[in-house]
Amino acid sequence: MAKKKIMWTKSMNKELLELYLDRMPGPMMAHHFGCSERDMVRQIACLVLGKKKIKSDRSAPRYGEEWSWRDDQVLRREFQLAKPIDQIAATLGRDELGVAFRILAFFEPQLPPAVVEKYGLGDAPGVLPSSSPLQGDEPRFVRVCSECHDVVPFCKCPIRHFYGEDPF
Repeated sequence: MAKKKIMWTKSMNKELLELYLDRMPGPMMAHHFGCSERDMVRQIACLVLGKKKIKSDRSAPRYGEEWSWRDDQVLRREFQLAKPIDQIAATLGRDELGVAFRILAFFEPQLPPAVVEKYGLGDAPGVLPSSSPLQGDEPRFVRVCSECHDVVPFCKCPIRHFYGEDPF
């Protein structure tokens, strides 16, 4: 089933970044926003890596190939040297979206200060957003809705959870 193309608003971008910071898995975030994982990664990458558009290019010489240890080492070095994502992709023979996926999955880049300020992410240092499933001092399991498979605080079925009809 094809996912709809969504228009990212400022509030959606903020929520996306908060979920990224809380390390919610990509497929869950994509499901939450009702978009494909590729579109979700593309949006996070644009925000985190500071590029207006992340391109997918099936004609890249190594598009879709498995990543080797050497590929990861080249990627790590190029990324730490602050090379632009298009240049890293060209060096590796891959497309920008593939490189963005890998960077976000394995290197957990810091958010640029301008992004933190624009979306008010650092307004309360050391405090998680009230909607975060990670709130509280005790480690706990995140409840997942059995109906929509989204994290309970973010799912679209809140009335069921209010009355306790959804066992986890």
